[in-house]
Amino acid sequence: MTEATYRRLAGNWHQTTAATACGDQLVVVDDTILYRVDPTTGAYVALTNRWHSRFLVGFGAKVYAWEDDGALYAASVDDGSSQQLAGSWTEITAATATRDGLCVAIDHGLYRVDPATGDRAALPGSWDPVHLIGLGSYVFVWERDGALYRVDTRDGTSALLPGNWPLTTAVAAARDAVYAVDNDTLYQLDPRTGETTAIGTGYRTSLLVGVGSHLCSIQDGALYRLLD
Repeated sequence: MTEATYRRLAGNWHQTTAATACGDQLVVVDDTILYRVDPTTGAYVALTNRWHSRFLVGFGAKVYAWEDDGALYAASVDDGSSQQLAGSWTEITAATATRDGLCVAIDHGLYRVDPATGDRAALPGSWDPVHLIGLGSYVFVWERDGALYRVDTRDGTSALLPGNWPLTTAVAAARDAVYAVDNDTLYQLDPRTGETTAIGTGYRTSLLVGVGSHLCSIQDGALYRLLD
């Protein structure tokens, strides 16, 4: 990896399937175990096991895990205790959180999800996302055709942003900006205009997480803290 400032942190994360931020902590599912990770040092605490998470999203004091069997759980990052929420989620293709709640992509639709119950409400339009990331009340949607949209989850209105993103592997939000890895290059995006700045190259990660002012990535089993 070049140009962007980064530091390798502790731990071995070769079997990580999902990661997110919850408050000032990084939360990771690796080898079916849910971990709470300090994003400044990499020190970690194993919480509970038997997780098979496809997507992991932090909201409030909990993380939300969409599992391989189609179940959705809300879990405490203090002790890993969890509660199953409503719905079957076998068709989910992406998930994120805004400041107002959860948002997912299912079967060419975007849905707001109530974090207390799992109940969902459809947003307007037909969508084919490969990645979602929330910032404020907006969700940024990377479509399979390479287009990038900003969607207001309060009313479903959307705006097409400039650029083409055919090879995006990971997205995140941090420092009031949006970040994406596309064709092994890390970009910073202005969430208002979509204008991009290339930060560094050599990023092959599929897991990028904004944790406070930090940006963390997991690549080849190693955990890195970026943008110091």
